[in-house]
Amino acid sequence: MTEQEQVIINLDNKSPKKSEDDENSNYSVPSDIPVIINPNSKPIISQDELTVKKFENNDDEFIKILRSITELTDQQIRIIEVRYLSMLNEYKKRVKIFDFLHHFCRIFISLGGVAVPALLSIQSPGQISSVGLYWFTWIVSLAVTIIHNISNIFRFDKKYQGIHSTIEKLNKEGWQYLGLTGRYSTHDNQTTSTYANQFLHFVNTIEKIKHKQIESEFNTPPDDKLKRVNKSPQIQEVKTN
Repeated sequence: MTEQEQVIINLDNKSPKKSEDDENSNYSVPSDIPVIINPNSKPIISQDELTVKKFENNDDEFIKILRSITELTDQQIRIIEVRYLSMLNEYKKRVKIFDFLHHFCRIFISLGGVAVPALLSIQSPGQISSVGLYWFTWIVSLAVTIIHNISNIFRFDKKYQGIHSTIEKLNKEGWQYLGLTGRYSTHDNQTTSTYANQFLHFVNTIEKIKHKQIESEFNTPPDDKLKRVNKSPQIQEVKTN
């Protein structure tokens, strides 16, 4: 068969067997339309010579949309890029580190906690092979204890969860601002929300998220607690003396 030959099947002469789904379907093909089967047909993308770019990076798309907004000045756009995107990228790098440390410690502690009793149960006193097994069990037990204490001291689990939660909050705020939805949308009896009048609100929200993450990571008391402590009578008495 040459490339120009085509197989034309006339529905008047040959009609395919109808399945139960076809009988129940409301769609019907007119009998005067032939079905053309081209064995040398190419995919639509190849025929049109189109290339589909895969969506890979959220930040690149965010910058493209941000720079297309005419309501914001160049300075405001640069502030969002320098502060918001740099903060987001920093947290993404940190969460990868704490992701590995958190899951490695949990897996090692879980497997080591199960392996140590099992190794102790198969030891037989008096055998030469039991000496090496004893020291191996002792090393595994010591490693489990050390890694468990290191994980508790540096709080890998809390930092991983806290930073991951902060990234999701920053992503939500950024895309809500671009879409003027959520807290940045127009509410009842208020002026229409625009990128210009919501810019300060967006920057202030980002700084609050950053401040709360620092307080959670380093266990520093919030500002309102510090103010209450400074206003307490005991502190005031010490200051006067």
